[in-house]
Amino acid sequence: MLSFNTYHRPKSIEEAFTLLSDHKRSQLLGGGAFLRMGQRKLTDVIDLSDLDLDYIKESVEAYTIGAMTNFHTLETSEVLSPKLSAYFKEALGQIVGIQLRSMVTLGGTVYSRYGFSDLNTALLALGGHVKLYKQGRVSMESFFSSDRPKRDVLTSIELPKVIEYGTFKSARLSTADYALLNMAVVRTNSAMENGSKWRISVGARPHGAILAHETMAFLNENDLNHANVSKASEILMSEINFGTNRLASSEYRRAVAGGLLKQTLLEVMSDEN
Repeated sequence: MLSFNTYHRPKSIEEAFTLLSDHKRSQLLGGGAFLRMGQRKLTDVIDLSDLDLDYIKESVEAYTIGAMTNFHTLETSEVLSPKLSAYFKEALGQIVGIQLRSMVTLGGTVYSRYGFSDLNTALLALGGHVKLYKQGRVSMESFFSSDRPKRDVLTSIELPKVIEYGTFKSARLSTADYALLNMAVVRTNSAMENGSKWRISVGARPHGAILAHETMAFLNENDLNHANVSKASEILMSEINFGTNRLASSEYRRAVAGGLLKQTLLEVMSDEN
């Protein structure tokens, strides 16, 4: 179980960052759902509940989502566009139950960069940025692909309003289990993206989510037809590095990934015909 000596509830982000910096064996506390399952012994935990970081705001070009926003708020928000709302419902709705999703926070999940995370896979496919208190604005891909960041406070994420189509798929041994593989496929359409662009992220490999750049480039440059769907699936299985753990072998994950992408692209073709 989790144990700690001192509980802090700072009144400002600066205070939270100072506590985090001053106590080397401290930990920021979001929802605490995953943290409390571990065996960590900490000197201090820093609860961010009083920092007004639970929000979803809309601007002309983007949505900004606060770090303390929980999964259930994200999947039920009326601020998000219908397409983005449906995308998050699909990505988050199969995570255990509403009680857990009402506890788990966006910030805790994103900053920890859990390899099994459905949310992180979904966010990476959308693009956007992570906002850190000291390091500032960092692209989603750079944040997820870099080494573990310096100790900092994640305050929000920013998602561009570019989604034209989005779907999330995962493979699980049982409904309540961690995904043995998950995949998010997004097609964007806006001036900033220079027309329609495909974005594909693969997570629970069992490593963290990554973008399938070669597959994306192929789809961006070719029409969507049965031959190209099969080719895209082959490229994906070749370019992504899959690993083995208790849930599945690398070979099985590779086959599942190819199947999920083919299924998704065929669904897009069917919807458009």
